Amino acid sequence: MLRTLRRNLVHRPINKLHRDYDAWLGIDNTIRLSKAINRLLHGGEQRRYDRAYREQFDALLAENGPLLDGAAPRNTMRDGWAIDRSGTLPGIAELLKDTAPLIETRGGLTEEEAQAEKKPFFYSLFEKDDLHRFPSFMDFVLSSEVIATVAHHMGTIPVLSRTRPPGVRFMESNEAYNPNPGGPPQQSQNFHLDIHDRPVVYVIVLLRDTTEESGPWHFLPASASERAAKALDYQKRGQPYRITDEQMYAVADPDDVIRFTGPAGSVLFIESGRCFHYGSRKAIIPRYQMMYGFTTVCRGDLTELVSQGQQHPSAASDATLRKMVLRHE
Repeated sequence: MLRTLRRNLVHRPINKLHRDYDAWLGIDNTIRLSKAINRLLHGGEQRRYDRAYREQFDALLAENGPLLDGAAPRNTMRDGWAIDRSGTLPGIAELLKDTAPLIETRGGLTEEEAQAEKKPFFYSLFEKDDLHRFPSFMDFVLSSEVIATVAHHMGTIPVLSRTRPPGVRFMESNEAYNPNPGGPPQQSQNFHLDIHDRPVVYVIVLLRDTTEESGPWHFLPASASERAAKALDYQKRGQPYRITDEQMYAVADPDDVIRFTGPAGSVLFIESGRCFHYGSRKAIIPRYQMMYGFTTVCRGDLTELVSQGQQHPSAASDATLRKMVLRHE
């Protein structure tokens, strides 16, 4: 009885809200409403995270582990993004080592699997127990170097998402499984802004060398994206979530688009809710990447009310900052 009541009064309206955001309230209003509800539910926790960032962040970082260059993180996000192609961020070597054999054994789809995938050109290699079996999956993204770059951009201690997007994703892009090869871009192959929060930050790690033939991420910096969004009336009621090239390049300069290519171990930090982006177009040479999603405590959606989502392991001995990012205090 209680389960049915919860499904009818909570789950169904929330799922409809996020499924029909463009036609019902519009994306912008849906995010605003969700943020307001989450502030009522989690406002105290958000203020504590904000205060810890302002007043205790240096001490929290020191407990969690040293920064590579001393007082400041190596990477600073400007205009919504930063790229590190050094391959030397903490935990990168271990992450590449652990994922290399998994790519060999898990990469590729059977015909039956491809037909079942919603986006067979971009699909998950992640398995349920990976976070327990491979500590490198978490150690990289919870290093002080990564957290500091994200926190300084967001102005608060971030949290690793559990629902949408999953906080940890292990993904392959492969044109071989595109059901419409040579056709127009589909779904996330079109320009869009992510809608899970404001701000929402992705940290993306290339697991193999990535070139133009690998269907890399393409994105517009935040300033160019803001101009385009205004011209398109984007995220307003009745406006589409996905934007075609023709629509985008009517209001934005194609020369402003940045391509995330580089050697294995390259890392992109991007505020994906402010930077228009797309990926997985014509990945003739398969692309493999880890994707980590950060939000604030008070998200821009209500998915935590209907799903526990991905569970992130932690230990009693973990540093306080690591526990905060995982919300495991």
